[in-house]
Amino acid sequence: MKSVIVLTVFAVAFLAKGAERRISLLAPSNTKSVRLAADAFADVWEKVTDERPTIVSELPAEGDVVVFGEEEWNRFTFARRLDGKLPPNEFRNGSDAYRLLSQKEGDRTLLFLLNARPRSLFYAVYRFFELRADCAWFWDGDRIPKGPAPDIGGLDVTESPRFDWRGLRYFAHRSLHRFQAEHWTLDDWKHEVDWMLKRRLNFFMLRIGQDDFFQKAFPDIVPYDDENWNPLGGTANSGYNDRSLMWPLKTRAAIRKALMDYAHDRDLVHCADTGTMTHWYSRTPQSFIEKAKPAFMGGDNRRGTGGYMSDPSSLVWNIEDEKWLDAYWKITQADVDNYSGADMFHTIGLAERAYYGDDDEKNLRLKLATYRSIIRKLREHYPNAPLLVGTWDFREYWRWTPERVRSFVQTLDPSNTIILDYIADLPEAQRNSFTQWGIVGKFPYMFGIFHAYEAHNDMRGNYPQIYDRFPIAAADPMCKGVFMWAENSHQDTLMLDYFGAIGWDPSQYRLETFLPDFCRRRYGAEKSAVMLALWRRMAPILPSDSWHLCCGDREPLYGDYPAVYACVTPWPFCKLDDRRLRYYRDQEKTLAPLRVDMAALIGELAALDWANGDERLRRDGIDMARAILGRLLEGEVARIGLAIDERRRLPPESTSARKSAADDAIRRPLAKLTRYLDALADILEVMPEFSLNDSLARIHAAGPSNPNFEATLKRNSSSGYCRTQIYEQIRYMSRSQFGVLARILEDAMAVNDGFLDWESRIPELEKLLDAPVVAFNNRPLAEMKPDCAAAFSRLPKVLRDIVDTQATRDILAR
Repeated sequence: MKSVIVLTVFAVAFLAKGAERRISLLAPSNTKSVRLAADAFADVWEKVTDERPTIVSELPAEGDVVVFGEEEWNRFTFARRLDGKLPPNEFRNGSDAYRLLSQKEGDRTLLFLLNARPRSLFYAVYRFFELRADCAWFWDGDRIPKGPAPDIGGLDVTESPRFDWRGLRYFAHRSLHRFQAEHWTLDDWKHEVDWMLKRRLNFFMLRIGQDDFFQKAFPDIVPYDDENWNPLGGTANSGYNDRSLMWPLKTRAAIRKALMDYAHDRDLVHCADTGTMTHWYSRTPQSFIEKAKPAFMGGDNRRGTGGYMSDPSSLVWNIEDEKWLDAYWKITQADVDNYSGADMFHTIGLAERAYYGDDDEKNLRLKLATYRSIIRKLREHYPNAPLLVGTWDFREYWRWTPERVRSFVQTLDPSNTIILDYIADLPEAQRNSFTQWGIVGKFPYMFGIFHAYEAHNDMRGNYPQIYDRFPIAAADPMCKGVFMWAENSHQDTLMLDYFGAIGWDPSQYRLETFLPDFCRRRYGAEKSAVMLALWRRMAPILPSDSWHLCCGDREPLYGDYPAVYACVTPWPFCKLDDRRLRYYRDQEKTLAPLRVDMAALIGELAALDWANGDERLRRDGIDMARAILGRLLEGEVARIGLAIDERRRLPPESTSARKSAADDAIRRPLAKLTRYLDALADILEVMPEFSLNDSLARIHAAGPSNPNFEATLKRNSSSGYCRTQIYEQIRYMSRSQFGVLARILEDAMAVNDGFLDWESRIPELEKLLDAPVVAFNNRPLAEMKPDCAAAFSRLPKVLRDIVDTQATRDILAR
């Protein structure tokens, strides 16, 4: 009998506790966004407490209540304010401000989530769980601790962002599912939209491959053809120019439509592209070329004969004829009517195109005329919609100078135009940036972070450049937003979270301020101290100038970033002119002081408790390790180049001992480089997200798909511009290329004057170095798929072996 009494007492206590935890969510059923916010609140509450609150449309007679929405969305809030029980609404109309306000009413608590616009109600929901349940939100999953019902009392928090606009752009390359938005299913996109709201972003841009805009704009001449996986024709079988579809256009259209509906229901803005949009990632279908016969800008006087600029599907139509300007507008209107809406527009003008050789003034006059035509056409239809003018074309590479940009800005209307400067973190911006364009304090603009090209899917935040320039923007009332466009999505978890944080609160812009809170939120109390120590050691290693290509000059140094890319051509080691050697000396000067820290950090990563860490800890540890190896690889490429230059400069009468020493100076970094590549492959093998085979399996599992897409995926990712840290490529292609390179260098060293006519051998060397690429593309991915479990078991040893090599001991001894 005693045990029954005890059980009854415990049962009553448990039920009482459950009753205390139950709350109601008051959200009117006739306002979709408010109801969706209540659903989001209920979802998180249930994950914390294992109990789901009831959503009601009228105030219940008893119990605690969370009230959703300002007076224009919720009648109860309106009545409460009329009765003087709520303070006046002081939100700026249309802003992203919100307020969490608790009130006592008798023996119960009311929590009001008050919003200036629909999306800020979602911000309020997620902010509540940050404050009262220690929840945290990341692109790769939320950290939601289990616990008792969060306390809804005692809150009076009003927050608003420093910047009106905070957004991301998603881009069009294909390779790994984690990094490439074209791979994502609708469920992936819903998760991404939810994360944007959790990080309090408010707009995004998609340029993620071929859509059905032409089919909707020109239905009489551009059909849906589900049997044709390559509707573009032309040179669509080479490198990243192979734009063969992975899914049918109708499938892509359905995903895009559902994504846009999901985002718009939550008040996120999508920015529609307009103007001369033809590019390698937004091509003209072959059926349109054949039937509409567009005239092309510049006629036969087109710049370049290779790559995307030589294929009709990527040529810009001649908008000097109004007919083709109207045709471009029909594509924009199709997007607006079917997907994006007309809340915001974006143009890159005549980006990356030059039609008059080195006649910079004439090329710029054409670019300016193109901008004017694009803007005129937009204003005919949407006189007041914000237009973002992207600054990619303002770079030195395209011969813009600060004076030319200033002259252009003076022709723009500040009432409806914003300069979207997403290159503010480029090293070259020291010579040509927003601070020199006459816009600070005078014209609306956004501060943007480019971050990295497709070849760089590792962490490389250029924080020192941001420290130098961001405070100027943060203090300037004319800076209206922050923006990020990396050619890889999700490449850098730290940068993504940092970007979201400074867009709301600029005071966090220095890593020493940001990192403690980042680690607390991401890892929780148990692991945060360990990870904070690792991130603090990692911080000096993160910045990298190697991705900016231009080295102070116009022509890019293709082939130098990163080392896994260096064997696309033998140029890094053949074209050893003064500019390239200066680049290598700069690399060596930058990386040499970091080698001790990198070796030490690899050792600390080896000692990490991998078995007991969650997926976030494992991902971040692997991201750190592969970023370090990327820097080490880049450093050895620079050392090999410098050593080859020393070897070729030896006088013919040099002693055999001197020549032998010079040869050893080439062999040592080459040996290190190959060891680092092997270690990188071992590290990438641990997680499926670095496997092309896994990405391909996801594509086919999502529904009807191109049965031959494996060939396209490999061509896209192994092309010169796009090869990066991918398991199969490092293990089976890049490693083989460096084996070929080692043999080539040994042959050259065996001959006294082996490096004197080095450059003349480029065609021969290119053929030799291309053979592993051909072999890789011909080998089925299924034969190369990683063994992730075995790789994970080896991971600590792989990391220790990097540190324990004689080469590393030599580094530490210097």
